Amino acid sequence: MILRSSGAAKEIQSIVSICMASWFILAGCNNPPLSRLQFFTSRVMPQDASDDLAASKKIGTLTKTPEIWIGVDSPQIWRIPPERREKQLETLENSGIRVIRIVLDNQDNDLWWENPPRAVSLEKPIGDFHWNALKGVDELMASCIKHEIQLIISLGGLDLYANTFGPAGMYIQHDAIAAYQHRIRALLTHFNENLGLPWYDCNQAVYAWEIAEFPGSHLTKSNLTSDEATRYLRNWLIETSRTIKRIDPDTPISIGVSGSSRYIGNNSGDDLRDLGQIPDADIYTLFYAPPSELFDGPADDPLQSHFVVRLQEDLQRRLDDALAVTNRHHKKTLLTWCNPGKELSERDRLLYFRTILQLSENREIPSLLHRFGDAYDKAPEVVTSGDLVWQEVVRPACVRLYEKQSSTLPPEVGPNGR
Repeated sequence: MILRSSGAAKEIQSIVSICMASWFILAGCNNPPLSRLQFFTSRVMPQDASDDLAASKKIGTLTKTPEIWIGVDSPQIWRIPPERREKQLETLENSGIRVIRIVLDNQDNDLWWENPPRAVSLEKPIGDFHWNALKGVDELMASCIKHEIQLIISLGGLDLYANTFGPAGMYIQHDAIAAYQHRIRALLTHFNENLGLPWYDCNQAVYAWEIAEFPGSHLTKSNLTSDEATRYLRNWLIETSRTIKRIDPDTPISIGVSGSSRYIGNNSGDDLRDLGQIPDADIYTLFYAPPSELFDGPADDPLQSHFVVRLQEDLQRRLDDALAVTNRHHKKTLLTWCNPGKELSERDRLLYFRTILQLSENREIPSLLHRFGDAYDKAPEVVTSGDLVWQEVVRPACVRLYEKQSSTLPPEVGPNGR
């Protein structure tokens, strides 16, 4: 029951407000943080979503990340200079991008970006952390809250561990497992001075923790059978996700695997159908890199129908296989995808992006565009805000998802009633 008019009620409300304000001052908080429940159920909506979309480049506000979203895989955005990072975030927010994935990894050499930052190692040797390297991540978290974007934070590339313990040893040796669990504890308890919170409490900024970037990929360099590789990887994922969940039981955990070892015929052990149930994991990832032969066809075909039909059939089959696992174990599926290995014409690129985005939208699966939106990278698979793919495919898809998941819901209720 809500107290509204009586003098006693007003007096009680006043006392409660004073007590809450005193608590936040004593706790050193300038702004009372949202509780986990408030953050995932409250939303601020424009008075007229359609007018807002028409009048502004910015897509309407959603305090809660929708169930179905389009995000970008931008692993190094935390390393780029603040002014360029802010420009990127503005572009992504104004296009309706809700999630960014980053990777916490060593970068031993300067990259060929414009105005590159200095080379920085986060952990090297194993167990020796260089915390100044995380200043960019702390700043990125604060900026993402301002831009209403959340982060999937991959807790590490595994090259350092594979080089130290061997491609298989890193998954089974006691010292290797203990070292990576120590890394997880060190990162999740790192204190973000910009937000005044340890990372495990930065709920407004973090959408999910990713166990690692493509775990299992190093197993292809070992002499393990497919069954052995799956067993090594599955046990490692179970133990590692349990460690994360103990520290931060509220934030979803993504397993980060490619999820497609059977399709490409390697022994990475990461096929979702083989991994099965990872009890403490919440998000199963499927990385889709379409075979280049899908795009082979008669040059005189004006509609390129062979390309679209083959792409749809191939991706549908992989999604069917993935969803059979995730639905059975009550997990969320996340599709990450990139351009094919061969260069496409502008027209075919539009067809390619439109086909996959439409398919993931129809299947109600969140979609993460691999290395998408980083202006510093000129590689063919990267698309920026000035690109036709962004303007004609990505932004319209984001608008559709926003309208579908917001305009039909009352402001106080989030997607799926949460």
